[in-house]
Amino acid sequence: MLSDIKVSPVVREIEPNIYTAFKDTYVLEFLDLPKDFSEKDLQKSIIKNLKNFILEFGKDFAFIGEEYRVQVGNSDFFIDLLFYHREYAVKGFDGN
Repeated sequence: MLSDIKVSPVVREIEPNIYTAFKDTYVLEFLDLPKDFSEKDLQKSIIKNLKNFILEFGKDFAFIGEEYRVQVGNSDFFIDLLFYHREYAVKGFDGN
C-alpha cells in the first residue's frame, strides 16, 4: 500500500479513490506510544498488551516467553508469544 503502484485509467475512472480503498485505519491510543515511535516500539507495546489480555483468561495459562526460540532441524524459528495451558498438562487432551 505504500509503494507507488500504477493503476489503469479505466480503474481510476470507475473508482477514483482506488488508492485508499484498501487502507484500514487502526486505533492505537490504548498502546500509549509517543508521537514518534519506531516499529520495534509498536511491536513491544502490542505484545505487552496482548500478553496481558491472554493472561486475563485465567490461572491455567502460563506465559513461557516472548520471541521464544524453537529449533527445527538446523533452522531457528521464533514464536512471538508462547503460552502453556496447564489444565491440559494435568488432565491430558482427552480430559482424563
